[in-house]
Amino acid sequence: MRDKIIVAEHRGGQLTINNHRKLMAWAILCFERVLSFYGKELDEPLINAINIAKEWEKGKCSTGDAIKASREAHAFAGTIENRAACMVARAIGHGVATAHMADHSMGAALYAQKVLKLSGKSFEEERNVQVRNLHDLPDDLKAFIINMMKIKAKGLGL
Repeated sequence: MRDKIIVAEHRGGQLTINNHRKLMAWAILCFERVLSFYGKELDEPLINAINIAKEWEKGKCSTGDAIKASREAHAFAGTIENRAACMVARAIGHGVATAHMADHSMGAALYAQKVLKLSGKSFEEERNVQVRNLHDLPDDLKAFIINMMKIKAKGLGL
């Protein structure tokens, strides 16, 4: 069961729409930092997911649109042979899924770290940048995200 701190208010949780949008902005920042590791021009399902994420953050598209874009990005990721590029696609897929469930924002961050690890770069340094970029969130939500990322990182070998 998800902690109420990360569940949207309209679903009985404590997460305000303002903080939910801040988490989307953070997720976008996380996946945008690794787009260059995709290795070529982004494919349409990923471009669409990025655009939907940005539109949702502004309140200009529905959560249903974001869910659809996330599913398409993840399905497309499954077709990518290059592991780093696949992880970029997964980061985007989780990023846009933040609209549906805010804790997916952590997936965007963690898959971005995984991209760097697979590329022989410092994922620890990226984690530090990601944490610093949580500055707009309330302290309790920020602490929750940091703690949960530590737990979830193990599942990705980080």
